[in-house]
Amino acid sequence: MYVSTVQQMRELDRRAIEEYRIPDELLMENAGEAVYYVILRQVGVKGRRFLVVSGPGNNGGDGFVVARKLRSTGGTVRVAVVADPTSYAGPSERNLDRLRKAGLDLLVEPGPEDLAGALATCDTVVDGLLGTGLTRDVDGAYAEMVREINASSATVFSIDIPSGVDGDNGRIRGSAVEADTTVTFGLPKLGNVLGPGAALGGRLYVSHISFPQAITGDAAFSVALNEPVPLPPVPGAGKNARMGRTDPPHPDGSLRILRPEELSEPTGRTVDAIEADPITPLQELTGRLDAPVVLQGHRALIGLPDGRVLINPSGSLLGPEPGRDQVIRKAVGDLHARGLSPEEAVRTGVFVEGVAADLAARGGLTTNLPANDVAAQLPRAMNMLWKDFAGLTPDYYGTLEVI
Repeated sequence: MYVSTVQQMRELDRRAIEEYRIPDELLMENAGEAVYYVILRQVGVKGRRFLVVSGPGNNGGDGFVVARKLRSTGGTVRVAVVADPTSYAGPSERNLDRLRKAGLDLLVEPGPEDLAGALATCDTVVDGLLGTGLTRDVDGAYAEMVREINASSATVFSIDIPSGVDGDNGRIRGSAVEADTTVTFGLPKLGNVLGPGAALGGRLYVSHISFPQAITGDAAFSVALNEPVPLPPVPGAGKNARMGRTDPPHPDGSLRILRPEELSEPTGRTVDAIEADPITPLQELTGRLDAPVVLQGHRALIGLPDGRVLINPSGSLLGPEPGRDQVIRKAVGDLHARGLSPEEAVRTGVFVEGVAADLAARGGLTTNLPANDVAAQLPRAMNMLWKDFAGLTPDYYGTLEVI
């Protein structure tokens, strides 16, 4: 599945509306329906008490649709209209008007204390505060509202992305909502799947909200989720058999595995600039080297010489520890020995090392993942991929689910 920038998603919206004549109101209705469906499936609606926090723009408008649908199926719903009600336009304005006509309980332009009071009387929060249109750090009253949401005991569903997470890189802009579930639209955004923000999104769902496949599957996108390939069988090998030779997947051993600080020198960018946009420098370096490069971080990125970048969905979001690059090399070499092509070996090796890291993290580690602990889980991870490939592909692994 492709992954988009915020600007690319705006372009998808424009194309859906202008080229395919899909009304913006229908897109908003479908977005709200998707969030409602996930809430219904996850926690139910009837008898539950909901607070929908709607900020400015379309993200707030999506929240208005969710509120209407929750109310119509038996939920007790209160809506915090955080922005000036007169600032809404188009479908957002019309959906707010529908709430007024339906008699929903509206808390208009609440302060942080007002929001805290409303949070105390609900068991489920819908976060439509900021969305992907964030252009600066969250501060002032908005930051206080984020803190109040995080301090509550309510289950949190975020619309599109947890408020405060940068949609283009996953960075936390001052403060951010910690969601239990996020429902995003069209395609996952970079901020949905890159750390550290990805760790705040909880379970991620993607709804295409009736976007034509011709635009969501456009090969013009250069970033996608990394997917492993099935392992070919080893003739005569038992489950404890050795994997075979471990020569590097490229004749010159040119696979590079770097951290952001190690990508800084060859690309002439600061670490901060790389964290703000890891995709561009990775594409530049792989093109220059004509060889794959793995960039370690909260989520490993695989840069390929043709300009594609693959975001690896497996692997603890705790970040890399010294020595894990050698675990990746071991996995890649083993898979090449199994008969995978160089590119397949890199893609699948990074994925399997991530699975091993997740297995190690489930052992109770919360601050780091020593490479030895990850290496110890590598045979088990490899066996899982061999025996249960379908159970480890991204849709099933837990990274996201398409609805």
